[in-house]
Amino acid sequence: MVKEAKFAFGILKKQLVLKIPATTLGFRACTVLSNKYTCAMTSIFSPSQAMVANAAGATFALYYHNRAKRLLDDGADLPRKLVQVLKHSGTTVIAASLKSTNEIVEAREAGVKIMTTTFEVLQAMTDHQLSNQALRDFQDHGVGISY
Repeated sequence: MVKEAKFAFGILKKQLVLKIPATTLGFRACTVLSNKYTCAMTSIFSPSQAMVANAAGATFALYYHNRAKRLLDDGADLPRKLVQVLKHSGTTVIAASLKSTNEIVEAREAGVKIMTTTFEVLQAMTDHQLSNQALRDFQDHGVGISY
């Protein structure tokens, strides 16, 4: 990981963010690499892992929102717990792999400010049947603005 980080930094310079798995080896690597590079620990599935990521110097702690909800008994509560344990720590929570508009809202309500999703989900966020109906009603019966 250290060798690859040096090589990648030669290409990307300060734009580089190392994505490191939340494993024992990954945390050890982050401890070394975070002194020079921006590190993002990925596949975080517990608050304790997030705390170790912070202690190792990670700038970001990524968790998989959908996977956590499906595979952990308390997965729906994971984002809130991660945000809470990392509050004022210098490590920012990132919600990855959000599969629906509802999951984006869940993550935001938990306090997550950075998220990843597909373009299709982003498009779906702009659409609501009542907004579409209101536009149709206006087009069919509206007269515009009058003074």
